[in-house]
Amino acid sequence: MSSFNQPALALVAFLLTSVTFVGSSLIAQTNSSREESPAAQSTASTPADSSSAFPVPFNTEKLSTDSLMPAGEAAAKTELPSGLKVNVFAAEPDIQNPIAMCWDAAGRLWILENFTYAEHTQRFEPTLRDRVLILEDKDRDGVMDQRKVFTDDIRQSTSIAIGHGGLWLLALPQLIFIPDANHDDIPDGPAQVMLDGFEVARENHHNFANGLKWGPDGWLYGRCGGSCPARIGLPEARPEERVALEGGLWRYHPVSREVEVLTTGTTNPWGHDWNEFYEIFFVNTVNGHLWHAIPGAHYTRPFTLDPNTRTYGLIDQHADHYHFDTGKSWRDSRHGAASSLGGGHAHSGTMIYLGDQWPEEYRGQLFTLNFHGRRINVEQLERQGSGYVARHKPDMFLSPDPWFRGIDLDYGPDGSVFVLDWSDTGE
Repeated sequence: MSSFNQPALALVAFLLTSVTFVGSSLIAQTNSSREESPAAQSTASTPADSSSAFPVPFNTEKLSTDSLMPAGEAAAKTELPSGLKVNVFAAEPDIQNPIAMCWDAAGRLWILENFTYAEHTQRFEPTLRDRVLILEDKDRDGVMDQRKVFTDDIRQSTSIAIGHGGLWLLALPQLIFIPDANHDDIPDGPAQVMLDGFEVARENHHNFANGLKWGPDGWLYGRCGGSCPARIGLPEARPEERVALEGGLWRYHPVSREVEVLTTGTTNPWGHDWNEFYEIFFVNTVNGHLWHAIPGAHYTRPFTLDPNTRTYGLIDQHADHYHFDTGKSWRDSRHGAASSLGGGHAHSGTMIYLGDQWPEEYRGQLFTLNFHGRRINVEQLERQGSGYVARHKPDMFLSPDPWFRGIDLDYGPDGSVFVLDWSDTGE
């Protein structure tokens, strides 16, 4: 993910839909010439007083010489295949620094805003807080018109998931649960610690645990980078009862409270999803960008040794290509240098499209945001032997905005695809 940001400046959440569904009952298209979404009706889930006022974020990076592109202009100029269009669902000042999203049973979009992530030397900014928003399109015109604050008393937050009567949230070094059993959008009480041990390394703090998402088996899945090793367990667990997480995927059962590590290795996984056969795939950065998640697998890692010294061989990525020139340093793929190959080494967010609104040709394909390429990479997942191989399809969603920093993408209840843009001048 990117270094700390320009939180006072424009951020765009894009909504991608098929133009053949303009008149659908769930969503209608907005005029592509619309410059900005209006400030939405805003309500607070908890009373605020002067002592708990949300701290105002501040900029920490130098202003870019590139001009700031308005949200509507960025949407209108985005390059897309025929049959798709973009409109702005929400933008600043309604949302800033979106790092994660999820959907509730009412079809509302929950957004996690992260303001506490800071530079390498500092890691986190203690004077700021993070925030969880609930966004709703009540008139179903494709633009958010109601905004609620569920909680703004969290820090070091990376991802969210709704389920079992409340909100699950990774607030490092803990997995917490904020109950809301009556679904009134007001926390029923203080957060409960469900797991801990997700420590943040000083060397590579951006590789920390992230990615909460419910699996089809009812477990809560997450990810963690290889250079942020964790020893996770229940809050009362002794050292010998904890599970070693050395990069890869993990999962937690909300009823039995079991926790399991599924894979080991990679650099910084920042997106995963399931195909129609409930097989998991995840994306990564630097040493390969896409893997089929095989429980128990040990994958390649660039800088550290595999924790099991008896591992016979590590599994390389399951894509048959890279999105940068591997004959050079991965650092050389920035600033458009790898545009012809797919954009660069860094990937964020994963979506395997199983919705019904996009054309059939996209169903089952894997989509991931290429961070430096300011685009979506498209991967065709094909069976090969006992597993899969991913083949590069034409890229899409090429953003003209030099500040575009795609973080995550997901399709909503109606099949529309939502893209989170952190919006930043840094990496």
